Amino acid sequence: MKKWRICAASLCMLIFFWVTVLWQGAGFVRLLAEQEENLNELKNECAILERLQQEHPDVEGYQMEVEREKEHVAGLLPDDMQMAAFLQSVKAFSDSSGMRLHELYPEDAAEENGLYVMPVRANLTGDYFSFLHFLRKLQNGQRLVQVEAITVNQKGDVLDCRLKIKVFSEKV
Repeated sequence: MKKWRICAASLCMLIFFWVTVLWQGAGFVRLLAEQEENLNELKNECAILERLQQEHPDVEGYQMEVEREKEHVAGLLPDDMQMAAFLQSVKAFSDSSGMRLHELYPEDAAEENGLYVMPVRANLTGDYFSFLHFLRKLQNGQRLVQVEAITVNQKGDVLDCRLKIKVFSEKV
């Protein structure tokens, strides 16, 4: 009987030992999986940085490019409305694209989503390709604008175009 008790106690100890080893092993497996995931993330970040370095070997040139882009983005959404400069640029866009500007007038500014928006109405005439050229210049201009509405009527070979443009700024 004493041998059976010793055998049962040994068996219980052996089971306890195996459960302990399996439990700790599972923890090590989780830890190893986390470490492998971290290693993969670091490898991805390293690959991104290496690609960036290959694309921009001249660090000073890249920094100048970033600064120019920052200035451009800051100009898209100026602190104040600068409406006179914008209206002059619309006039210049219409002249250089071959459109004839008949009317250009701003409306009252309003606040939208934390920004100030000033609607501007423009009436122009010209041909189809001149109108497309004008819209491209407006889109690629120095300001963030949104064309809210376009109405185009054809009169012979000439298009009569009416636009409602939104101009954005951080302050009025």
